[in-house]
Amino acid sequence: MLTTVRDMPEIRACIRTHTPQQVIRAIRCGIDILILDQNVAIEVNHCLAEAEYGPRILLVSERAHIGVDQPECMRQTCGFFPGRSSQRKLGHFLKVMLDCERRNPCETHCKACPVFSSRQPRKLPLTQRETEIFSLIGQLYSNSEIAEVLGISIKTVEAHCSNIKTRLDLGSGKALLKAAIDWVEGR
Repeated sequence: MLTTVRDMPEIRACIRTHTPQQVIRAIRCGIDILILDQNVAIEVNHCLAEAEYGPRILLVSERAHIGVDQPECMRQTCGFFPGRSSQRKLGHFLKVMLDCERRNPCETHCKACPVFSSRQPRKLPLTQRETEIFSLIGQLYSNSEIAEVLGISIKTVEAHCSNIKTRLDLGSGKALLKAAIDWVEGR
């Protein structure tokens, strides 16, 4: 899914399409900015890698944040935009991208950019293991599935969940689930 931004006519690079073939044609035509669903980005990664000066890419998704489980092709994106965020935020991101003269994202030069910083989920006051568990909760894994994936007991998962709720000041399992989903989705 590519998105059209109708109320920002200066963004000539935004097109509306639903197929990877159309995205590949747009890339080969030298488009400047793509607003692209991350599943389509994965499908057209080979074309992005071949482009001498590829487009600047803003990934949009209703699903997991790209920083949670980042495929190789996502490293060449400028940023991530949660599909449920406001049009105002999208407009701000696109303005920043239009004003930028860099053709490819760079850890050194782009680290102060709000669009580039959106590539990673916000930092949490959790340990590495708690962050792993929080991420899996946000991806709708059950406690038993988390225990299996991480090779720990269900009781250990429950203890970590209790610690996460305390550290994040969440009053219930429902609040924990909502916070984890929001974090995974980049909200």
